[in-house]
Amino acid sequence: MGKFKPEDRAAIDQRWLKSPVKECHYCGVLLSKSTATKEHVIPKSSGGKNTPSNIVFSCRACNGERGSGDYAAFKASKLEEKQARRRAYASVTATQRICYGHIPVPRGINPADGL
Repeated sequence: MGKFKPEDRAAIDQRWLKSPVKECHYCGVLLSKSTATKEHVIPKSSGGKNTPSNIVFSCRACNGERGSGDYAAFKASKLEEKQARRRAYASVTATQRICYGHIPVPRGINPADGL
């Protein structure tokens, strides 16, 4: 991937630390520091730079799937996939989710504390 200038690396690390929700820029899967990859919006092969404004965090699967392909087209396709998953989930009734153990838990609620 090449080397980042120390000040750019620090800015990227700060953006990661300050991000309230750490998820893949494309598919929305939750990321940890060990599962996140730094993805170039404009690939280095197309003249992109190692600067904070050209970096987003993505999962390994999306980073590999996109490769050096078009950013906007890939982002749009992943957004459509995410919306399709949400529509499919919304079409399942609450009773079905409970029967199959798929109970959505709001952010900030720990099921171990009891509901």
